[in-house]
Amino acid sequence: MSDPILPFDSAPEPAERTPAGDPIYHYEDAAPFELAGGDDENIAAISDHIERHVGPISGVFHELLSDQVHIDVHIVAPSADFPF
Repeated sequence: MSDPILPFDSAPEPAERTPAGDPIYHYEDAAPFELAGGDDENIAAISDHIERHVGPISGVFHELLSDQVHIDVHIVAPSADFPF
């Protein structure tokens, strides 16, 4: 049995709308900021995987202050196998 899908109109009515009429939702129960650090072993495994299956990593955008999840964006130049 699949999970039930809530109808689109089951979202709470927004308290505010943009000038274009789009809803603005406010979330009051946000968790406090929790600094996420990268795990050196996992970072190395991900980099090795990218280089083995896609190509050499030419650069990385490192997220400096991560809330709960650490994200890095690896840059790989186009190649004959992956010309994009």
